[in-house]
Amino acid sequence: MSFFDFIVGMSAIIACIFTVLSYFKKDSNHIHYSDEETEDNQYIYDSNNFTATDEDKINIDDDTQLSEKKFPFFRIIFAISFVVFSIFWLTKPQSQGEGLTPIEKNNKWGFVNKQGEIVIPCQYDKVWNFSEGLAWVRKGGKHGFINKQGTVVIPLKYDTAWHFHEGLASVGIGKFPHTKEGFINKQGTVVIPLKYDTAWSFNEGLARVRIKGKGIGFINKQGEVVIPLKYYADNKFSQGLASLRKNGKWGFLNKQGVVVIPFQYDNVIRRSDGEIRVKKGNKWFTINTKGECVEDCE
Repeated sequence: MSFFDFIVGMSAIIACIFTVLSYFKKDSNHIHYSDEETEDNQYIYDSNNFTATDEDKINIDDDTQLSEKKFPFFRIIFAISFVVFSIFWLTKPQSQGEGLTPIEKNNKWGFVNKQGEIVIPCQYDKVWNFSEGLAWVRKGGKHGFINKQGTVVIPLKYDTAWHFHEGLASVGIGKFPHTKEGFINKQGTVVIPLKYDTAWSFNEGLARVRIKGKGIGFINKQGEVVIPLKYYADNKFSQGLASLRKNGKWGFLNKQGVVVIPFQYDNVIRRSDGEIRVKKGNKWFTINTKGECVEDCE
C-alpha cells in the first residue's frame, strides 16, 4: 500500500466515524430501534449506477430522548478529515502504466518511476499511461508517442490519439466534428487510412469504426470491413461476440458478421466478468454466448 493510499483510506475512515458521532449523543437511557415499519430495500440497477434506499423509523421510549447537543469537536475533526481526504484524492497520481506513472508539475505532465523519481520531465500539456511500451503525449494541441526513455518515437502531429492495443493505435487529423481517424503501427506508419469519423481500439483482432450517415461496423487489421457499417454498437468484441442494435433491437454477431443471437432485446449490458444481461419487455435476465437463458429465467 502506498503512502497516498494509506492517507486517503485513513482520512475516509476517520471522516465516517466522526460523521456518525457528530449526529447523536445517547443519554444514560437507551434508544430502542424498531424495524416493524422498515421499508424494504429498493435496488435500482443500470450500466452506470447502483443505488439503494433503506429508511428505518426510530421509535423512542417514553423515558428516552435524543440529545440535541452537538459536539463541535467532532465536527471540527470531520471537517479536517474531509479536507485531507479531498486533497489527497484529487492530487493522487494516475495508476501506474507498465511501471511509470503520469505526474503533473507546474501545469505540465511527465512520468515518475516506482520510487517517485521523475524519469521523463514534466513538459507536456497532457499524457496518458504507457501501453505496449509507448504513451501518447500532447503539446500545443498535437499528439504523438514517446517510449519509456522519453524519446519521441512518433512525432506530435495528430489532433487525436489513443493508446496502443494489439499493436495499433487510433489517431486522427482535423478538429471535431471534422476529425478523420485511422490506425498507425509502432513505427508511426499509417496502416489503415484516416477516413473514419471515429475509430476505436482493436480488441480480439477487430476494431469498431463509424462513418456519419452510415453507422458503426467492424474492420480487421488489414482495414477490411468484416461487419458492415450499418449498425449501432457501444461495445467492443468480447468472447467472440459483439452486441449491436438494429431497428431499435439488440442482437449479437460473431467475427464473421453472422447473427448468432437474433435482434430481439430492448437493452444489453455486458459486464467485465463476461456476464451478459439482456432486457426484453420489462424483464432483465442473463444469457450465455449461445443466447440461452442461464439466470432469472421465466
